[in-house]
Amino acid sequence: MVDDLASFQRIAPEIDNLKPKQWCGLTEVFAWKSAPVNDIGDVVIEAFGCELPEQWLTGMAARQTPPAWINLEYLSAEAWVTQHHLLPSVHPRLGLIKTFFFPGFTPATGGLIRERDLIAPSGGCSLPLKVFMFGYDVAASEALVADIMASPTVASIMVPAGALAERLAASEPAKLRSVPFVPQPDFDATLAAHDVLIVRGEDSFVRAQWAGKPFAWQIYPQAEGAHWPKLEAFLALYCAGLSVNAEAAVRGLWNRLNGREAVSGATWQDFEAHLLEIAAHTREWTHRLRQQPDLAANLVAQVEKSLKTP
Repeated sequence: MVDDLASFQRIAPEIDNLKPKQWCGLTEVFAWKSAPVNDIGDVVIEAFGCELPEQWLTGMAARQTPPAWINLEYLSAEAWVTQHHLLPSVHPRLGLIKTFFFPGFTPATGGLIRERDLIAPSGGCSLPLKVFMFGYDVAASEALVADIMASPTVASIMVPAGALAERLAASEPAKLRSVPFVPQPDFDATLAAHDVLIVRGEDSFVRAQWAGKPFAWQIYPQAEGAHWPKLEAFLALYCAGLSVNAEAAVRGLWNRLNGREAVSGATWQDFEAHLLEIAAHTREWTHRLRQQPDLAANLVAQVEKSLKTP
């Protein structure tokens, strides 16, 4: 069930945003309140705390055998995630059991989305650098791009079409390459074609890691700075093993990208100065992640376990 088919269509062009029921590959897609409640399967996955429609909850409770109900949570590297992963919650009125399932970066979590045929990253950075920038339309993005553009070792910076690309085109046209959004299957190829990846959002964050290229993550800002602990928790995991100076360069770039530090051109210069070490470290990070079970495999294992439990 999807509540915004028009947005979905941008990464899955085959979607008709006017059809309440349709197929997308092997997945049947329903508009949020159009899904049939008389055909509830053995497994229900509620993603990102979306709160299932009341008629669906009632339909789940009416089944002779209630479905395995998974609440697939947001991705985080924070320590509390491992403590809450797989905890059950009983619906106060219907008695249905919901299991909280947290994606993550360690074996103590649910893992990351990864295709079976995902190609391992190959090669390192090549000069002059090609940079991919998928960021939010904020001042911090524009300031960082200006510094990247000024670097003599940067050949180009690709920015997906949108508000940020329009803002940058007005002031930094020399090396800027603006391109339309691509279908999701083509996104990995776009990342692989660049040397440094600057991304936003959780999905692009994960895809950048599978690309095995040096990257920076622009996290979505939350009220009262709730996003900072999340950013720090990931950096603590990812930076382990880097030299002191390389770690400082990574943290400097990430903090600047997220508007945490005063504007300074030195952050990109420092990052470039340690790029070979950061690139090798990132490839090793990606290799370690690939050794862990993926999110789908962990979900299947949990569901099979729950369905066998009386």
